[in-house]
Amino acid sequence: MKIPNPLIIAAVIFWGWQTGFWIFAIPIAVLVLAAYWIPTRWDLTTLDFRQIATFCSVGFVGLTIYLLVSSQSVYFVYTLLQWLPAILSILLLAQIYSNTDVIDFHTFSSFRERPKSSESRDRLQINLTVPYFAIAILAASASSNRDISFYLGMFGLSAGALWLMRKKNFSIGICLCILLVAGSAGFVTQIGLRNLQGNLEKTVVQWLSGDVTRNASDPVKKDTAIGDIGLIKLSNDILFRVAIDKQHIPIRLRESIYNRYNSSTWLAAKSQFTPIQPEADRLTWQFTKTDAPYTSLTISDTIRNGKLFLKMPQSTFQISQLSAEKLQKNQFGTIEIQGSAKAIDYQVKFRTGINVDSPPSNDDLDVPESEKIALDRIVDEIGLKGEPPKEVLRKVLQFFNRNFQYSLNNAISKDDRSTAISTFLLKQRIGHCEYFATAAALLLREVGIPSRYAVGFSVSEYSALEGQYVARGRDAHAWTLAYVNGTWQEFDTTPPDWTTFDKPVASLWESIADFWAFLGFKISGLWQLLQTSDLLKRWWWVILLALLGWLLFKGKGQRQRITMRKRSPKVVKSAKQKVTNSDFAAIAQALNARGFFRNPAETLKQWIERINLEQTSFDELSAIINLYYRDRFDPLGISIEEREQFKNAIQGWLERYSS
Repeated sequence: MKIPNPLIIAAVIFWGWQTGFWIFAIPIAVLVLAAYWIPTRWDLTTLDFRQIATFCSVGFVGLTIYLLVSSQSVYFVYTLLQWLPAILSILLLAQIYSNTDVIDFHTFSSFRERPKSSESRDRLQINLTVPYFAIAILAASASSNRDISFYLGMFGLSAGALWLMRKKNFSIGICLCILLVAGSAGFVTQIGLRNLQGNLEKTVVQWLSGDVTRNASDPVKKDTAIGDIGLIKLSNDILFRVAIDKQHIPIRLRESIYNRYNSSTWLAAKSQFTPIQPEADRLTWQFTKTDAPYTSLTISDTIRNGKLFLKMPQSTFQISQLSAEKLQKNQFGTIEIQGSAKAIDYQVKFRTGINVDSPPSNDDLDVPESEKIALDRIVDEIGLKGEPPKEVLRKVLQFFNRNFQYSLNNAISKDDRSTAISTFLLKQRIGHCEYFATAAALLLREVGIPSRYAVGFSVSEYSALEGQYVARGRDAHAWTLAYVNGTWQEFDTTPPDWTTFDKPVASLWESIADFWAFLGFKISGLWQLLQTSDLLKRWWWVILLALLGWLLFKGKGQRQRITMRKRSPKVVKSAKQKVTNSDFAAIAQALNARGFFRNPAETLKQWIERINLEQTSFDELSAIINLYYRDRFDPLGISIEEREQFKNAIQGWLERYSS
């Protein structure tokens, strides 16, 4: 199949209109149109087209590197698509101005091994106008234009191509009706797909950032799974990494803190974020000063959607080695950063007993009326009234460890008169960490001890592959903060063996997934380093020149002389002018003498091309065989002068190579 030049011109103009690439679209369209009046045609062989394709490949790779370095975003793909018709126009024009309508498909494999003799017998031939036509429409779709003009143009061009493909005996009326119905259905469908794309993008972004699988942290509101039915915390994906000494493991890293509970939801009441200014090095963020000994750890995490809630241990007083555009902290200790970097590493310094969070308020003692009956019964059951805070903590912890079980499967059934927490405390006494943390916080408040609800991760898994600790989605955890003796301290009533309940749901392919995650982590870190070091910005052109040099060296020895001819009036050939197989017989005998034999069913042209590909170049043979084929198969034939040129070329070649 071949797309007529007028339709190619229309597609090029449409591409230029949609993308604004008029500086390329107009010259390309003019050159395609000029082919009707320019009689000159090139005699291009497969090797010639391969060299042109190599040149286009170098341009494509160079542009890809440049756009990737300059944009530093995956959206460079859209710009690259818009450039494709300009890059491939050289190849298209080479075909239009050559004496062939088809090109060997293997021409486009610049790095492909030279074909064996058996491969040259059966090759896929294509006409470049068809893929170029499709690429022009695809490139036009990559523009930011969102009005109806693109759809109308795309429909018109596609309909034109399909119209030319129809069978001549097919009813014109039926064909028009089918095209109109297809166009109308496509218009309605693309509106629906656009809406679907918007919703899908939001869902995918949430999924990739972990929002769907682990209910990502919201600094204001935390919807728990208390009262829900079903299995939770199934994600085995590695979310971040921690480098710390073994004696501090396991360690809880908090992400968000909340102070008010109501109907299975924790809220950060009156939350106010305050920007924190970095130190002079722009990498250190100080929350309070201390000269006492401290512990440090390093966390490797990923910024998604431009922001991240930092994971930190309790009593963190300094964060260093953190490059962020903005860092803000609320009074409860939740820290949010904003930045354009993707992979980040930051060092955290902390010391038990340091207060960096706000002192308690009335909200930290608030207990919902719906929970008071159950809480009072438990307070009386374990004897908490009048006990000092430390004794209260000991008794509450002992109460949960002796009487409750951990389970990922939410199966607590409640009636209309009791809440999920009441049922958990008084009846079924089985649940996950959100039940334990919420119940403990409310119990402490019931006896006058301020408490808050913390969510984050409990890190305990060491990866021998990475040489550091890893945190997965299944390591998400919730615990209580209790205000005792003037400081906030962690209070975790979830049974210590809760991590063993998560491991049975780990995938059998976890080791393979971990390897790929580690590989991606290292590549991401290397790419981040290259971006910040400006290495690619300074040296991308060196990479391009090296690639160009290698490709040209690879193609050395495959270059051929390109001859041109003009369309001439048809020459009436006499018996004396007719070229026969015998004229080529002497060359065939000379080639046989040198060990080059023609395979059965192999044409003369295929034979000569195979010989040239086998690292032995007889440059004149390409021109000789082209004249021979034109005389035998071209309706225009060859002129008397060209026939004499053919005879002299044969004689000259024999004098050079027959000895």
